[in-house]
Amino acid sequence: MSDQGSHLSQQLAQLRVATKVRNEAESILSRLGVDKGEPIVVERPPHEQTGTRVKVRTNMFSIRLNGSDKVYRYDLTVQGIYGNEGRTIDFTRRSSSDALACDRKQCCRIAFDLLLDHEPTYPRKEYCVYDLQAILFSLKQIPITGHVVVTVEIPEEHLETFRPCTRLQFLIKCVEQFNLTLHTDIAKPPANLELQNYDLQQFLELLTSQHAMGASLEHITFESGRSYLLDPSSFGFQASDCPDLTRGAYLAIGCQKSVRVVQGPPGGKQPGPKAVMVLESKKTPFHKMELVIEKVLHAFPDFLTSTKESARKSVKQLIQGLYVIAIHAEKQLPFQIRDLKNNANDTRFNFEGKETSVFEYFRIKYDITLEYPTAPLIEVKRKGSEKSVFYPMEVLEVCDNQRLTSSQLTPDQTVQIIKASSVPPAILDRQIQANCKSLHLNTDETLKNAQIQIVESPIDIHGQLLKGPKVEYNGKVQVELDVKKGSWAHNQRAGAAKYLIPARVGTWAIYFCTRSERDLSGKDRDTFVQTFIGQCRRKGMEVGLPAECGYIGPPHDEEEVSSLRNRFTQAKGHANFIMVVTDKSDLFVHKHLKQLEQEFDIVTQNVTLATARNACNNEKSRLTMENVVNKTNMKCGGLNYSIVLNSNEELGKNDLYVGFGMNHPGGFASSEDKSKGPPSVVGYAANDLKHPCAFSGDYLYQESRRDEKISIIDSILKTVVERYNKHRGKMPERLFIYRNGCSEGQFTSVLKYEIPILKETLRRLDCAAKVTMIVPNRQHNIRFYPPDSNPSARPWDQNLMPGTCIDQVVVHPTFFEFYCLSHQARQGTAKAPRYTVIYDENKLSLGDAENLTFALCYGHQIVSCTVGLPAPCYIADCYAERGRNVYNAHLQGRGLHDVAQMQLEDLTENLSYAEKVIRDQRFNA
Repeated sequence: MSDQGSHLSQQLAQLRVATKVRNEAESILSRLGVDKGEPIVVERPPHEQTGTRVKVRTNMFSIRLNGSDKVYRYDLTVQGIYGNEGRTIDFTRRSSSDALACDRKQCCRIAFDLLLDHEPTYPRKEYCVYDLQAILFSLKQIPITGHVVVTVEIPEEHLETFRPCTRLQFLIKCVEQFNLTLHTDIAKPPANLELQNYDLQQFLELLTSQHAMGASLEHITFESGRSYLLDPSSFGFQASDCPDLTRGAYLAIGCQKSVRVVQGPPGGKQPGPKAVMVLESKKTPFHKMELVIEKVLHAFPDFLTSTKESARKSVKQLIQGLYVIAIHAEKQLPFQIRDLKNNANDTRFNFEGKETSVFEYFRIKYDITLEYPTAPLIEVKRKGSEKSVFYPMEVLEVCDNQRLTSSQLTPDQTVQIIKASSVPPAILDRQIQANCKSLHLNTDETLKNAQIQIVESPIDIHGQLLKGPKVEYNGKVQVELDVKKGSWAHNQRAGAAKYLIPARVGTWAIYFCTRSERDLSGKDRDTFVQTFIGQCRRKGMEVGLPAECGYIGPPHDEEEVSSLRNRFTQAKGHANFIMVVTDKSDLFVHKHLKQLEQEFDIVTQNVTLATARNACNNEKSRLTMENVVNKTNMKCGGLNYSIVLNSNEELGKNDLYVGFGMNHPGGFASSEDKSKGPPSVVGYAANDLKHPCAFSGDYLYQESRRDEKISIIDSILKTVVERYNKHRGKMPERLFIYRNGCSEGQFTSVLKYEIPILKETLRRLDCAAKVTMIVPNRQHNIRFYPPDSNPSARPWDQNLMPGTCIDQVVVHPTFFEFYCLSHQARQGTAKAPRYTVIYDENKLSLGDAENLTFALCYGHQIVSCTVGLPAPCYIADCYAERGRNVYNAHLQGRGLHDVAQMQLEDLTENLSYAEKVIRDQRFNA
């Protein structure tokens, strides 16, 4: 298949997925006898000053449109032609490979210059806005009608770049329906999502990237407005800003840039919506350019002497999928690593009529004596050939500009990246402004010709600090959040108070699954158990001595965890609770433990060895053990505290709060094979127990990487409403759904399909609750922090305080949207989720929505502080993660052996907690 045909097949595959989703949704609505909903969002109510005014700096920069130029758009295809048969290579074709994508962009950059040189009547480059792929904007009209094909001979100095091509063919097509004229005033976007137009934003995003895309010696650019600096020091960055990583990798610094249309400041000479550029500092790990053998030995020094199959698997995981070039070959074309095979001594083939080893071949053919003949060979497949080709690691070099995938990252590298990326506001502000300067926005000729100016200082605004609710323990002991500390953990009244609803633990056991019995002495184990029981009793819980306390040792990855399974088999029908202490690095036992919990219907708690030691042996033992016991009480059916609003009403008295969380499988799945890969997990949580502040939940499985809830929202809603009615003896008056895992592009689908389905579900349940749907989003690039952060202050003192809300100037001009920073950042700069109320029958004011959202962030119960998302979302995410762990445990052969072939409904039936006794407890606390 040609490159063009392959590109078309990818587009058709994506279209098939979208069509499938729409057809499924319309089929469900038809079966229910329900009409589609209107894709119209709730419009924003007026600003309310319900808190204390605070100064806030953003990472947004004003865009001033000073002209009235018409913008033209063209679709551009760039193909290289080679061979007598006129075969083609499509340089505008997208690629999931970083190396190929960057190489193709470089080719398109040079090709576009050659096109303009060849066509003197076309607008000059400084009037063109090109994405180095298929989109071309121009401030002047290209003198063509419909479409035109232009052929250009490749000059000799560029033949090496385009090899094997000798000619370039350009297909330029006018986009007739495109209509954009730049105005100083920007129209307010309509509330009807199907009438939204993003042409201006797309044009401005590309326009502000022109320097980065054109300056190939300064920047390397990727999708979604990402670019990285090739020489950060030239823009004021320090070596500590982008350190080297282990295993042949380094951390590149740059930015992710986008353009938004926002409300703009009230009053002034030109009130109304404004365009802003959002610029977030970005750090990303890249592979170094080095020989593959060097990369492998840096990561695994003992690899060549190891006989373990696990070592080979680790090397394969590190390098599989990388693009490399053969440094000994005359034609240095990149190709992809597929696998590892044998070695240069043992692999033989027929060379010039003689059986020859790879080692001998390189000595004879290239006069190269291989230094590592026992290293595995790299298997590759060249384009157009069915046969595999094998290369020694030492003759292959890693291509430049390749980012590490999540599967290639080690825990140590992840820690390094988090440490380098989690910078406090004072440093982040410096990095953002340095990145802004690197884009040369106000010296770029194309920006000048468009009469557009970017204000180089970030936008400062005012937010407000909300007064949070109180938390109430047993005996009506109420405490408030210490906003400076972001916690009430150090409040003596909270520490001394009993839980609101203390749990009765019943029969329980504790096992120590550490590497060695000496990791925690018998005396320390006894101390931990006694301290645990003492803390439980101080908080009002009923708990006796464990029925069994013992050391059972750690299982290894390839072994059946028979010792732990045997304990559960013996405990079934007798024990209510099992605690297991493991080493922090032993994630294997944790996953298996949760699979056993689900299988045997016994609540479990995993405590790390470090936590067990801290709970016994240092001054922080009270807080450490409190957190352990907080979990235990929730897991065993208790409730630590309730949330009391400023009106002195208890949160959720007549309300049902539902949250969703998503967990997608790791790795990349193409559009066509989503149904074949591991499923996605949808977690959900709701306050459907007897107490309004008590949340429970579960999870179910759906097709891989699908975020919409069309096919499952009715069953989830039916479950939680019936449970609410069962435990409270009434139906809820108001239903609030925090629809996590939903992008702005999915709002239309939610309003057209999900809302009508959930409304019909409520009708059939005879539930008259009024519905409000709020969409939290943390996957944005907007940051807020104080404008005058002290660089020498601690990170939490540099950040905004928990309860800070932003709901004007930099929010959407039409949508009911606000940002709420609900947690304290212990390191780095806190990120405030964006909340959009897309459907609202409860007629909330802006203050109502903000205060409710912040109050729900108090409801996590395990830690004595607010968390970054409302409790229903936060807890639902935990249920989704639990569903993934249980699935993976079965997949690895420690339970249902045919889990990979199961239908989604069977997976949910077999692996969820729907029919378990502990479903009524917060088992994933």
